[in-house]
Amino acid sequence: MLAKNLPMSELASAVGFFLQPRYNEIQKEVSAYIKKIGYNPDAVPFVPISGWHGDNMLDGSPKMPWFKGWKVTKIDKKEYSGTTIMDALDNIDPPKRPNDKPLRLPLQDVYKIGGLSKQCAACCCWAFVESATTFPICDSTNSGQCFCCSVFLVT
Repeated sequence: MLAKNLPMSELASAVGFFLQPRYNEIQKEVSAYIKKIGYNPDAVPFVPISGWHGDNMLDGSPKMPWFKGWKVTKIDKKEYSGTTIMDALDNIDPPKRPNDKPLRLPLQDVYKIGGLSKQCAACCCWAFVESATTFPICDSTNSGQCFCCSVFLVT
């Protein structure tokens, strides 16, 4: 469901099972679910993997002789195929960022600075923001200004 709210138009599915009957069962159930939320299951590669042993991650695995690879047809009517999850991820096109749309900043927190002002912390999802950029606040006659931009990496 989260993938549909984000600008993800393509998916890849890694299934962590070695046995073909269980893999087929999971593929059938996941295909039905992703069809309900608006994706085409025929365009989603399903790859059985073992993250613990590295099977079908970067190289094909001899431990799953029943898996001959995946083949999908994308919206552009081109066929793509592969045997690993890395092949599936390499065939996903990056999303188109709507730079011509208004700036969207989902607020994460509001800080009160010494009783003088309020500072909003937000995550810029789509647009390009620089310091000193002024922008309107939705559903309000007020405007805001970006004083600084910071990048935080959580590891």
